[in-house]
Amino acid sequence: MLPFSMLPRSRFQCSFTYGGMCNNVKGKGGNGHHLPRQAAFGGDSDGTGLAMKLTAKDHRKSFSYGGSEWYQAKQKSYIRQGRFWHAFAMDVEEVLSKYGAKYAVAMWELVECIGLL
Repeated sequence: MLPFSMLPRSRFQCSFTYGGMCNNVKGKGGNGHHLPRQAAFGGDSDGTGLAMKLTAKDHRKSFSYGGSEWYQAKQKSYIRQGRFWHAFAMDVEEVLSKYGAKYAVAMWELVECIGLL
């Protein structure tokens, strides 16, 4: 079960540039960094997952991109248990701990999009 189905779809119709739906944030100046990683759901992205724009370099350094098998397995486990927000929080915490305020706008747009503010 995709966790996005548990959230109000109207909240996902946002069109922010740096945080929100992957289709809106990928492109010029960065990569759409899914939160949580799309492979945790057992498939490739169709562009509708939650994401924030990171530089290509920072995206490649992220644990969920390919840097940590343990991290990826933990996210997949959370998703299978229906604990989407735990998997989501792992990525939020990683971005904040590695980059501080560098992606503050992206983070703000992301949480605004999903109605956490």
